[in-house]
Amino acid sequence: MKTFTKAGCALLVLACAMLAPQAAAQSPLPGQVGAPFMYYYDGTLIPNVDPTCVLTLSPYGLGIPLLTPAQGSLRNTCGSMLRGRLEHTATTLGNGRVLIAGGDADVLPAAGNTLNCVPGAVYVYLGLGTCPAPPTTIIADAELYDPTVSVFLPAGAMGHARTQHLAVRLNDGRVLIVGGVGLGAADPGATAELYDPGSGQFYATGAPAQARSIGATATVLPSGRVLIAGGAHCTAYYTFNYNCASPTASAELYDPATGRFTPTGSLGTARMRHAAVLLASGKVLILGGLATNDWNYPLASAEIYDPATGKFTATGSLPQAVATPAAARLPDGHVLAVDTGAAALYNPASGQFSGIAGPGLSIGDGPDAALLLPDGKVFLKAGWCNRPQLFDPASKTFSVAGTNLPVGNPNTGCFSAAAAVLQTGEPLTTGGFSFNDNGPNGVFYEFYKQAQLFHP
Repeated sequence: MKTFTKAGCALLVLACAMLAPQAAAQSPLPGQVGAPFMYYYDGTLIPNVDPTCVLTLSPYGLGIPLLTPAQGSLRNTCGSMLRGRLEHTATTLGNGRVLIAGGDADVLPAAGNTLNCVPGAVYVYLGLGTCPAPPTTIIADAELYDPTVSVFLPAGAMGHARTQHLAVRLNDGRVLIVGGVGLGAADPGATAELYDPGSGQFYATGAPAQARSIGATATVLPSGRVLIAGGAHCTAYYTFNYNCASPTASAELYDPATGRFTPTGSLGTARMRHAAVLLASGKVLILGGLATNDWNYPLASAEIYDPATGKFTATGSLPQAVATPAAARLPDGHVLAVDTGAAALYNPASGQFSGIAGPGLSIGDGPDAALLLPDGKVFLKAGWCNRPQLFDPASKTFSVAGTNLPVGNPNTGCFSAAAAVLQTGEPLTTGGFSFNDNGPNGVFYEFYKQAQLFHP
């Protein structure tokens, strides 16, 4: 016997209500044999929905997710994103939905241009690819992932097209979006805006004092203010190439009550692509990153920001330099820091890092995210097409997450995906890209629409 959740019951009632007035519609109806599967939500036709993933409750495609995940498995969401994108942001809202905003995105091919490529991917032509399509672009549009029905919905557009920007949820539920890279003369580096889940609208807020295009961090402090630190300003963009200045040591605070940014103390070391973690004390740990706009100059240094004094002070260094680390605070207050082939734990009491010799670490080049799960483990979205990993603080070991899907699964972006933890405790990974240089005519990049959930 099928058991329905409260959300499912609500949809069932709505489905029955919709069915009566539409019974006289012309046959075949969407969802019936001989007609394409069509999925409606709140009266809106939602594309890219897998008909085998939902329990259809009416001939009009209204349905609820039909998901029976096994523990430790990865699964695709019922609906993929509305467009392929990378270097976007994913922010879990107070209502349980996830805001997906901006990024580099696919440009759909001209009418009649059929792409005979890997299913689930949209290909962006960079020169001599075997799947030609117009070049990538930077976008302002946004979408929402609704976990109750496992589909993505349109969510309007930001005031500025931006990629590699920052996005954090404020204590009042709004989302602050800062900086990023734009196209041509449209430079969003010194701009900021807010998303209001109540109205579903984006609107401008005060401008940052320092333009930050890539590699900065945003951390919500216990006071509700947001610390913005480091990063670099870039003045040009073209197919993944940036003309960027050296990293800045400057930092500033955003106050949601006034909508203004104000300078605070400067970092001891100018850096970009570092990690920032709020400690249990309310201070912020800044670690690793790049000392210049050059991957050959990673940093091992770390520092602490104290909101009470507005100053940064040095703390213990990492066992080895890390260029693009991801980090998460563990339930015991320690901080896990990971990068390519390296992992360490930071002890706030001693101010020191210690390397982790535990087996299993294989996260590829630059993990996209380190997300704390309700059970205390950390989900690592790996790079280089590797499977996600789990870190267990109790044993200090790493293990593969989602062995049901192969490495390089065509539905998974290998680089520059965005991830967030749902209120259910499941990590959601969205978009990203990978590349293929095995074609007869050169290299092409794959922009992914697909999104996946990991069931702990």
